[in-house]
Amino acid sequence: MASGTARARNVTVDSLSATAFRSGQADLERWALESDWSLKVDAGENAVTGAEPQVGVLFRGPLDAPHREIDIQPFTAFLTLRAFEKEVRRVEDLQADVNERERLMREQRQLNRNKAKRERAAEEKAEREQAAKEEAARKVEEEAAQRAKAQQEKAAQEKAAREKKAAQEKAAQEKAACDAAKAAKEPQTSDTGDIGRPMSMYEFIKRIRPAIDGADDPRSGTGKPKSGLTPVPATGEPLKLNGGLGAPISIDKLRGNARC
Repeated sequence: MASGTARARNVTVDSLSATAFRSGQADLERWALESDWSLKVDAGENAVTGAEPQVGVLFRGPLDAPHREIDIQPFTAFLTLRAFEKEVRRVEDLQADVNERERLMREQRQLNRNKAKRERAAEEKAEREQAAKEEAARKVEEEAAQRAKAQQEKAAQEKAAREKKAAQEKAAQEKAACDAAKAAKEPQTSDTGDIGRPMSMYEFIKRIRPAIDGADDPRSGTGKPKSGLTPVPATGEPLKLNGGLGAPISIDKLRGNARC
C-alpha cells in the first residue's frame, strides 16, 4: 500500500488440475482497478512442447465495476500447436502404415517369386521325370519291337525251314512213290535170261521198237535188221508180241510213268 494504491504481485493459487497467477493494483484515490490473471491447466497426455493451455483475464475500470477482457492467444497457440502435433502424428502414422504396407507387399512379392520359383522347379522336375519315363517307355517299346521282330524273323526262318524240309520230304515221298509205281507198272523181260528183273519203260520201248518197225535200218548200209530180232512180216493183221512182255501197256499209263 503506497500513496493510496494497493498493489499485489505474483500471487499464485495452485490446485490439482490448474494454477492461477495474479498481478494487480487498486488506486483508491481514483477508485480504479487494473488486474491481470493467468489461468493454466494441466494438459496431461495432451501436453505439447512450446505452448501451455492457459488463458489470460484482464480487469480494467472502476473498482466496483471493472471491465473484463479475456486473452485466449496463449490457449489458441496451444491448440494450434497441439493440432499440428496431432497432424504430424497422424501423418507419421499414415507414413508408418504406408511403409508397413509396402514392406508387406515386398514380402508378399518375394513370397510370390519364391513360390513361382518352387512351382517352376517342380514343373521342370516333373517334366524331366515325365521325359525320362517316356524315354524309358520308348526304349522298352523299341526293345520289345526288336525282340518281336527277331522272334518273327526266327519264326519265319523256322517256318521256311520246316516248309522246305516238308517240301523235300514230300518230294522224296513222291519220288519214292513214283519209283515204286514205276517198278510196279514196268513189265519184266527174259530176253537176256534175267527172269524177273524189272524193265524200265525206255528199255521196253528200245527192245520192241525193231519188232514194231519190221524193217531194216536204211542208214546202216548193211541191209540187216537193226536188232537181232526176226522181222515180222506184214500180213495185215494186228501185231502180236511174244516172249513174256506181260499185260498190254496203254499210252495213258506210259504218260503217267513219264510224269513220275
